[in-house]
Amino acid sequence: MSITVIFSDFGDTDTKVLAALWENIPDVKLLHITKNSRDVKRKMIQAMVGEKDTILFCGHGTSGGLLSPTWGDLVLSEENVRHIVARRVIGIWCHGAQFAESVGLKGFFSSMFISNIREAYMEGCTKSSPEVITEQEELFCRRVNRLLLDNVPLEKWLEALRSQADRSIDVVRFNYDGLRYFG
Repeated sequence: MSITVIFSDFGDTDTKVLAALWENIPDVKLLHITKNSRDVKRKMIQAMVGEKDTILFCGHGTSGGLLSPTWGDLVLSEENVRHIVARRVIGIWCHGAQFAESVGLKGFFSSMFISNIREAYMEGCTKSSPEVITEQEELFCRRVNRLLLDNVPLEKWLEALRSQADRSIDVVRFNYDGLRYFG
């Protein structure tokens, strides 16, 4: 399996745990975008056209795409999504599924994904502590990592992930209910 990871790293706890997504996967091609990264648009296009197998986008985002760590720009948007040629596309950011649906992108995506206490309260999930939220986000990332390592087809991810979810935890129920696969 060949995999390219586009990691829009905001330097916060929410995005720090995302590194578990590609942990121990051999020969990962990582485009690590920080607020100090330069020439991001060119590097993004190179990464997207260069990956034929699996491409994973992660960080903070909106229904308009994956945000740059500067909060001002989108590193993945309707302007450059056409450059994706990978047969498997994974998007782990808030409203990734809404973005994918709006541009006709196939693959596995998260919807609004609670990764901190502020987001939890905005979504009416008031029973989980910040520690539980981070712990559950990291657990989700490790589960996705296992699916990648085991080369599980994307169309089986929803069932696999939801079967492992502790639905008694409000943020887990919210996050896992929002997962989407577009085939």
